[in-house]
Amino acid sequence: MIFRLRTGVAGAMVQKFVTYRVRLAVVGDVSRQAAESGALRDFLRETNEGGHLWFVPGYDELGEKLRAAG
Repeated sequence: MIFRLRTGVAGAMVQKFVTYRVRLAVVGDVSRQAAESGALRDFLRETNEGGHLWFVPGYDELGEKLRAAG
């Protein structure tokens, strides 16, 4: 899978989730792609700090984030 952030589609998508107060979790390891792209690494960090879109490597980590979010 190729991750490209140049188009602004990812930012627009995140904004829709925030606007409509919908949470989305993407479960899967994207560490290899993040290591190859500073922009993707920044995007992942920023989205994971918020409460609407999370990228997590597995379901255990998702459970931890959900418990922490209350």
